[in-house]
Amino acid sequence: MKMNFWRMVGLSILQAVGAGIVFWLWSVFIINGEKLINLGPSPTVAGFVVIPVVFMITAVLAGGAALGYPIFLALKNQWGKAIGLTLLTLLWLGILGAILIAIY
Repeated sequence: MKMNFWRMVGLSILQAVGAGIVFWLWSVFIINGEKLINLGPSPTVAGFVVIPVVFMITAVLAGGAALGYPIFLALKNQWGKAIGLTLLTLLWLGILGAILIAIY
């Protein structure tokens, strides 16, 4: 099965949007963390545990969204497609980031 260019572009957009949604959820959690888990004004043990754990979960989800299928392709020895898809996904993430910076 041959992956054509436009299918690769569409898949990279979906991967970038998926990773962007995970980043957005992380930022919502960080901004509203006190309200969500009621940590209080001073740092507590719960705060020192919850924040890194949620960060690790976010990193795994965003990494899976951006690199899951390229890793699968690499394991099938389709390195060209895997690298191309990863580069396209990074390009779309950069474009999404630039759009957000321009908006705000």
